[in-house]
Amino acid sequence: MAIKLFSRFWKSFFTILPWRKVDMAQNNGTVNTQTLVVSICVAVAVGFFGGVIYSSLHGDSGGSSISQQQQGGSASSPMPPGASGQSQGGLTPQQASAILSLEQRVVVNANDADAWLQLGNTYFDTNNFVKSIDSYNRYLALQPNNANALTDLGIMYRNVGKTTEAIASFDRAIAVEPKHVQAAFNKGIVLLNDMNDAQGAIAVWQKLVEINPGATSGDGMPVAQLIEEVKKQKASGESTR
Repeated sequence: MAIKLFSRFWKSFFTILPWRKVDMAQNNGTVNTQTLVVSICVAVAVGFFGGVIYSSLHGDSGGSSISQQQQGGSASSPMPPGASGQSQGGLTPQQASAILSLEQRVVVNANDADAWLQLGNTYFDTNNFVKSIDSYNRYLALQPNNANALTDLGIMYRNVGKTTEAIASFDRAIAVEPKHVQAAFNKGIVLLNDMNDAQGAIAVWQKLVEINPGATSGDGMPVAQLIEEVKKQKASGESTR
């Protein structure tokens, strides 16, 4: 049983949710897509359902599907130092040039919030989770109320196995913007997949449906239906004990 976690990339991940209409000027992000496929502890009667972990800063419909094995780590165990999913040699010339330029900007001016945000986005896109986390945190130290950046930071924390920090980041995003759908959906995914907290995920998604009754997963399953499927599996598991 697998569930797809869609990263913060609005155009393709939120094909079902109009809320992906993020203020791109505020986000100052690049456009990209990433899909994580993770196994979940509950099997769903339909055999498969997709949960989109939405990234908040950049979006594109041409992303690639990246499994945990391809990333070299699992959701339950932190990645070892340097295992960022893509080596420096794997960067495109454009990515390498962008990173060099942005790093030079923050050396000249450590308070360049836009540069830190763009660095976080670029490291996000190139699977350099550790550096992405550092860049987002430096950006958020300057601009703490960007719910989109907080959501993407949560995704990066989840990718290195720091689920507690991921949840905290999603919670911060929700505190800043209570109707931030990506953050709420992502929080539920982490609770269900990584923390084995089906009831917690259900509670988060129920609030999401209250805000957006038509919310669906990246594969088109309504979140309301997803909730019912998880409830059924949870009840089935309890009845067999």
